[in-house]
Amino acid sequence: YEVGLYRVNGSDTQIKQLKDRLIKRHQAPNFSKIIDVHVLCSFIKDFLNNLTEHLITYDSWYRFAKICDNQNELDRIQQLEEAILDLPEANRDTLAYLLLHLQRISERPECK
Repeated sequence: YEVGLYRVNGSDTQIKQLKDRLIKRHQAPNFSKIIDVHVLCSFIKDFLNNLTEHLITYDSWYRFAKICDNQNELDRIQQLEEAILDLPEANRDTLAYLLLHLQRISERPECK
């Protein structure tokens, strides 16, 4: 229900602390102690931006772009489903979760 979710930046210090704990020390941070939701959103954006390879892999990118040019909606949907299924499992699962999460956010007009 937060206005500006994923648009308002969180505290750089808190984001760096989360990154240090999760990525460098391989420890799960206690997310319930984080009061500012913008810190979590900024952490997620930073994490996704700094992946070695994007969720839609470099090898798949051209395929996805070409599918988007298809004017036939039914063909486009079928081709997208096939392309998504061909992604590595971790990428596919993360992409699915992220899209569901963003869809839920988009259904809340107060988030803008």
